[in-house]
Amino acid sequence: MAEKVRYHLEKSAPELEDLHKKGLFTKPELSIIMRRRTEFEHRITGRHATQRDFVRYAEYEMNVERLRKKRVARLKPEKEGISQWAGPRRILYIFDRATQKFKGDLSLWMQYLNYARQQRSVNVVTKIFTQLLSLNPTKPEVWILAAKYEFEHNASIKAARSIMQRGLRFNADSETLFLEYFRLELLFVSKARARRDLLDALVDTEAGVEDEGRSSDEIIELPDVESVKGLLKTLPEFDATMLSGDTPAARGAVALAVYDAATATLVDTQSFAFQALEVIDSFVDLDRHDLSTHIVIHLKTLYPADDNVLLLDITLPIRHVEHDDHRFPDLLKLTIAKYSNLADKSWNLKQLISNHMDRYLDPSLHPPLDPNIKLVIEKTFKN
Repeated sequence: MAEKVRYHLEKSAPELEDLHKKGLFTKPELSIIMRRRTEFEHRITGRHATQRDFVRYAEYEMNVERLRKKRVARLKPEKEGISQWAGPRRILYIFDRATQKFKGDLSLWMQYLNYARQQRSVNVVTKIFTQLLSLNPTKPEVWILAAKYEFEHNASIKAARSIMQRGLRFNADSETLFLEYFRLELLFVSKARARRDLLDALVDTEAGVEDEGRSSDEIIELPDVESVKGLLKTLPEFDATMLSGDTPAARGAVALAVYDAATATLVDTQSFAFQALEVIDSFVDLDRHDLSTHIVIHLKTLYPADDNVLLLDITLPIRHVEHDDHRFPDLLKLTIAKYSNLADKSWNLKQLISNHMDRYLDPSLHPPLDPNIKLVIEKTFKN
């Protein structure tokens, strides 16, 4: 153990020398740092080392690094040296040693990952995910995190999909993993559409728009070219032909394929379907009615007499329309027709629909519902 401690401490000698040479730390301060490091090294190399010992060591080194940065900003040393990158590298190494000793501790892995991302150490982040997935293949949250990173930080839907699909091989019965894969595909369509719109705006901006003869109210203010280009970097690449026009892919067909695969695999289909509908509700820029219709039709084939499914089907026309929308009265007629056409209405269904329609009768509803529509709802659903 003593040899291991000595080895790790000797590796930090050039860094300490550089800190002193630049005038960032005095010799007494460096002696204190070395003493503290010695204490921590003995703790983490001992037989009874705990996760907390590693975390405290990393936190101490983070404090030293913060102090170094403050003094660099104040003293402005002329040349860069080994001390500039030695601190972050040591902290990453501490986390690496911690995760190798406690491979199943996800909290340690998350701290390691978060610090690597803060340092923008792309290669280290990739290495962490590779190790994390190989050591914890039966933990869905790990696959979700890796796929999310690929999509949000690397803008790669291809890599994110690959990770999700690999994760499902190990966790075929994971409702959470299927649901996040479903969400990922909807998010991709949403962002791809945003990218397409930005590209159109960029073309219009660079080409210029003829404003002569127009009033100031008619002129559309186009975004700054550089700001648009910056936004494009954060959005995923996509096949323009795939998402152009009214293609199935542009309507979320891939997400629905994930839904179909999930419901063919999972035991509790109804639970997953209801959660998928809630996910769809959050994507206001997509055709939520079309996506929801696919799920409701599927539920009706499996549970034709289930009151909760019947409630979904009845209220589907008005599910994604605000009460002050000009389409609301006509869509409400469809809901009323569906309800009226039901031959058998159980007491439970009547209560469910009555409670659901209470939101439109709430006195605090703003803006207030049209009195005539309110009267129709009361006569149809509250009697």
